[in-house]
Amino acid sequence: MGDRIEKGNHNQRPAAQTGSAKLTRSSLCLCGFVVLFTVAIPLWAQQSKVYRDGNSWVEEMTGTLPVTRDVHVTTDLGSVQVQGGSPRITYLVRKRSYAPTEKDARKQFEQMRISAVKNGETDLIQGRIVGRAMMRFGAEFILQVPRDLNVVRVETRGGSLAFTSIAANIVASTGAGLIKLDDLAGPVKIVSGGGNIEGGNRVDNLHHSSYRMQIGARGDLGDGWNYDVYGQYGESVFSENYQNEFSKSRVQEALEVDPVADLIARVEKEYQAGQDNYQAGHLEAAKQNFDSAFNLLLGSGYDLRSGNSDDRLERELDSVSAAQVWNQWNFSPYRFRSSGSRCARPATMCC
Repeated sequence: MGDRIEKGNHNQRPAAQTGSAKLTRSSLCLCGFVVLFTVAIPLWAQQSKVYRDGNSWVEEMTGTLPVTRDVHVTTDLGSVQVQGGSPRITYLVRKRSYAPTEKDARKQFEQMRISAVKNGETDLIQGRIVGRAMMRFGAEFILQVPRDLNVVRVETRGGSLAFTSIAANIVASTGAGLIKLDDLAGPVKIVSGGGNIEGGNRVDNLHHSSYRMQIGARGDLGDGWNYDVYGQYGESVFSENYQNEFSKSRVQEALEVDPVADLIARVEKEYQAGQDNYQAGHLEAAKQNFDSAFNLLLGSGYDLRSGNSDDRLERELDSVSAAQVWNQWNFSPYRFRSSGSRCARPATMCC
């Protein structure tokens, strides 16, 4: 009997373990379903279709994002339009390919990945080229957003920009392209590699109101005396609201760019990156930064050593040359002086 009891207990343990295993599998399956369900939710708000348009193929993607105060669009190529006045944030992306067949066009469409997500308090739309550079291919981003936002930030390496009916801080950049601005209520800062700028239709709203009140009395006092008195009060109200006019002072500031200062700023940026990489122990990266800073100066086209050269360039060349010498010594016991000034000599020689 003892043997039977032991066998019975032995048979019961696997049954309990089997039940536990079944429960674990069910839990895993349920968790897997919840995860898949959560990931799939954003995809429901996005739709895509491919169609023929004249001599090109177009992939059109549409979607909706949660309403936030900040909107950021960044793309490797393509024009971007942001239009205010919508209660929601929606986007439409058109990829356009001039490939001869739909199959070839779809291959190009796959090389440009579009993502639209809510990142913290910012709606982020990205367009990234994952393959090689494509010929006869373009893209267009059209966003509908609320008028009142905090920041609208747009970055494209090449393409036109358009902002309409927005009350927000606009920060944008494009490699080149037409820029259109209309009905904006907020600061605008745009950097462009080239292209015209249109300020939209100029609007001049005039309001003029005039009021006049007059009262008088006339009568006979007798004995040849009479009276005639009156009083008058007038008021004029005039207001003028002028929109879409460029500021002459700001346009002048934009035109008066100092190319030497811009060059020095880029050289200093590379130099500082080299210093940071060296202090972090990334010697090869630091070497590349110093070489890049030196090559920026040599390839600038400026005369760096003649009597007609800019003094700022000569000083910058001396500083970067010192780092270049240091670079050639393979960073053996050489360092930057702790005060922040540059020293290319061995530590024992630094004053």
